[in-house]
Amino acid sequence: MLINISTNPREDLHYDLSLPIVFARDKKTNSYHSKILEIFSDIDHNAVLFITDNGGPPNFVERVVDILRSNGYKNVYIDSNFDYEYFSQKSQMFSDPKRPFLFFDITPIKDDIEKIIDLYKSKTWKIDVPDEGITGHYHPFMLSKQKTPYAVESLPQQIWTQIQPDYNRSTTRNPELMDEFFSLMPKIQNLLTNICNYNQMDIENLNERITLRIIEYTWQPPKQPQNFMRTFSPHIDNSLMTGILFQSVPGLYVHEFVNEYYISKETNPIDVRDRLFNNQGIIFPGNIFFEEFKTWIPALWHDVKLDYSDERRISFVIRIEPKSEISLKEQAR
Repeated sequence: MLINISTNPREDLHYDLSLPIVFARDKKTNSYHSKILEIFSDIDHNAVLFITDNGGPPNFVERVVDILRSNGYKNVYIDSNFDYEYFSQKSQMFSDPKRPFLFFDITPIKDDIEKIIDLYKSKTWKIDVPDEGITGHYHPFMLSKQKTPYAVESLPQQIWTQIQPDYNRSTTRNPELMDEFFSLMPKIQNLLTNICNYNQMDIENLNERITLRIIEYTWQPPKQPQNFMRTFSPHIDNSLMTGILFQSVPGLYVHEFVNEYYISKETNPIDVRDRLFNNQGIIFPGNIFFEEFKTWIPALWHDVKLDYSDERRISFVIRIEPKSEISLKEQAR
């Protein structure tokens, strides 16, 4: 059985079943895990399944296949019919599919980023409970009592401080922090516009789709800190593109593909923190990039490895969200 999981099934391809799941995120936990299992719940666990994403890069398909295999689906495989002809547009920004990332200069906004990071670190902020996990200062994987693959004691946790262009200060308990954070939005919008223009990339409603996020990695101190290491497993983002402009400590890895199969198990991890510390940012495609631009570029696998110490681990992240996220907001108004 050939199952398509793209949100935009192609009319020129035959599918036995179409189960679009790219944006099937559980809003309470920000996790795909439970939603993917829910969508596949009517499928026999013994059925032979080939999962495809319109014949594009296998990155997101690989994640779905791994989740299904780990939950009792015995005969599930990646359909590797890469369709270079259909996804024929070239990307000037990401010209090498094996290295789908771009470094760029952040000198014009470096002082602004350091200012908001200093403010963030200056005090303990109140925890928000944002509507559907959009704007606020909160634990993204702890909004639900239900356990998820991320909300377990043995893994590091995160605190997100996140803001979007429709920010309303009445929705947060930390207006001092969020107002200052929001003041960065026009500069980030201008930066991304310039990068896209330089690379001849036209993004529909770009300014409305930008999310700014500070991530702090937190956990309970281990009993033997000298032997302590925590890892966020390699993952790809549900975004058009994601950028990282600040990483306080080493341990941020992007994964260079080593062959033409473009799967996470066959990559070479590269620690890029030194580049970020030297007035540079990095931007890379998420799992919808190839569809929106009809270009055969895989999403970038990346992960964080953290040694325990007293130093706080903080990242500054920017995202260009899927167009569907904008339409969902408009429907809710």
